[in-house]
Amino acid sequence: MRRDDRETVLRAYLDCGYDVFGITVHGSAAHHDEMVRRDGAFDAMVSAARFFKAHGARLEVSLMVNRFFPEDAESITALLRDLQPGYIGCVTPIYTPHSSMPDFEPFRASLTEIKALREHLAAWQQDPESVMRDAREHTVAAAAAWLKRGEGLPSLFEAPQEELYLSLHQDCVLYAGNSGAETQRIGDIREMDPEDVAAVIMRLPCNRDYGAFYDTQDLPETGDLIRALESLPQDLVYGDYESVIYRGLAELKVPTRIDKFMVQGA
Repeated sequence: MRRDDRETVLRAYLDCGYDVFGITVHGSAAHHDEMVRRDGAFDAMVSAARFFKAHGARLEVSLMVNRFFPEDAESITALLRDLQPGYIGCVTPIYTPHSSMPDFEPFRASLTEIKALREHLAAWQQDPESVMRDAREHTVAAAAAWLKRGEGLPSLFEAPQEELYLSLHQDCVLYAGNSGAETQRIGDIREMDPEDVAAVIMRLPCNRDYGAFYDTQDLPETGDLIRALESLPQDLVYGDYESVIYRGLAELKVPTRIDKFMVQGA
């Protein structure tokens, strides 16, 4: 929004068929700015949303659920009523072993706090029963119980995957791994033949979960992980089982493949 040529930039996207733009809302202006660590971020986000819609783009909103949402619910509803997005998603944040992930943990919502949102969910175009069911299934306590039922760590981490994450940095260097969780440098695509890049990508293993972040020889005993999880607040809610397992491994300070890559040097 600080660019003088923002209309030209937006028109270039629209002319290429990219007509859906999204914003992520972390709550009221004060809480949003606190969580993204940038004063004025909320106002800039809202201005951008209005700018997109004024120029014919479609707007989508992701609500990043956190412990402030019960007290911010009315202001969130007012914002959505003002912006009238075409789609609203209610997202329970996941946890992966990125270096920045621990910073969010003080803001993570509990099951009690998510239950307090029930009366607001319909106004946010969410199915209350679905949201509540997902929240109950992905507490720390629920994941620990899941592990106790016999889910062994090596089998989880050795299971085949179907998704490949790649990160292209602004300096045109391509990496295997999600942004902030790169585990392999592929190369500078300005200097590589496109067919060579494609060949390398085709040989890469999928890396969405589990083995993308941890080597199986570094995993603790399942009982140790369960005890680590039981030391955490039991009603904290995560986006999936994987996230809770990663949170327990972080509590045990298990080294990650990201750490090893950083030590080796990118």
